[in-house]
Amino acid sequence: MELEKVIQVVLTTNKQAYEQIIKRYYSSIYYYVYQQVGDVEVSKELCQDIFFEAYRSLKRYNSKKASFQTWLYKIANYRCIDYLRSKAYQQRTFDGEDELKTLSESSDDALTRLIKEEKAQKINQLMRTCLKPKYERIMRYYFYADLSPQEIAILEKTSVKTIYTIIKRSLEKLKIALGGDCHE
Repeated sequence: MELEKVIQVVLTTNKQAYEQIIKRYYSSIYYYVYQQVGDVEVSKELCQDIFFEAYRSLKRYNSKKASFQTWLYKIANYRCIDYLRSKAYQQRTFDGEDELKTLSESSDDALTRLIKEEKAQKINQLMRTCLKPKYERIMRYYFYADLSPQEIAILEKTSVKTIYTIIKRSLEKLKIALGGDCHE
């Protein structure tokens, strides 16, 4: 069934039809969230929150402003930023026992996963500390949601040229920051 029809069915008669939307977008939203938070359980919880919020806000979705996917990524982005700024994230500690268990089960896969998580956390930290909130948001759309500059421009209600400029400046700033501390 076409997405617009599914949305209308959910809004008017059959709330159960929302499962079709979840099935269609869950894996891409989960991947986006996981790339930002680096934790499987937290990513699952955030995805539940994201899809619940999308369901509650479905009446406000306007297909003339953005595609459903773009709208959903915007909700996901705000949820991730809220989490990354939360005390829960700030106080999260390395649980060595669980990681050792994972390593013993499959050391190559676990090591690869740990390296990816460490890199993602470092990039997230750099984006939070080195970029203005708007730039950070745009970079999250660009890297994690894999949205095009045109789609981001629609979300941000700005020109595509401005988005390209922000991406370029942000990349330059992050490149400098990788060499040392970030200075505003």
